[in-house]
Amino acid sequence: MRTVLFGLALTSLALALAATATGNTSTTTAIPGCAKSSLDLLKADTLTIGTDNPAYPPWWGGAEKKPWKVSNPYSGQGYESAVAYAVAKQLGFAKGQVTWTAVPFLSSFRPGKKPFDFYMAQVSYDPARAKNVDFSNSYYFVNQAVVANAGTSIADVRTIAGLRPYKLGAQLGTTSYQYIVKYIRPDEKPAVYDNNNDAISALNSK
Repeated sequence: MRTVLFGLALTSLALALAATATGNTSTTTAIPGCAKSSLDLLKADTLTIGTDNPAYPPWWGGAEKKPWKVSNPYSGQGYESAVAYAVAKQLGFAKGQVTWTAVPFLSSFRPGKKPFDFYMAQVSYDPARAKNVDFSNSYYFVNQAVVANAGTSIADVRTIAGLRPYKLGAQLGTTSYQYIVKYIRPDEKPAVYDNNNDAISALNSK
């Protein structure tokens, strides 16, 4: 049986900003023009950050704590949680003034009012998405990747053309799905999933 796969990594990750704050965060000093009093916050004196749930390592760390699954954004552990708290500190927020809200990935860049001040997750820049939200400069660069079960024939494939005979899949609306359709062009229509959990389940069930 051919293995169901899904693209996991994205081309570049960026903060999807719903707040008006922008600036250089390379130092520990306050960001010019981003005083707390000038920020358009959901709640006064509170920085509300959205992210997807489950929160997967290594982007997030700490033990699972409801309502968060797998990891806990409040822990400050993991790459994105640490970056989020560093940004919050530069904006003048203490750790206790940061609150997290679960927002599904696809909802993070849809048109309309957002339930967060900024969104922190593995969201790659795309011109269509940028029509609805503002992106920060990219803070991490990765490539598309194929994830397969160990020991399967596709795990040895090293070319795009070599992927075409296999059944591929990805979360709908992601750049991974777009990459499959536009560049790999597999022989079979790729499977689509509402979230990465469903894709992982499909992979585990072969």
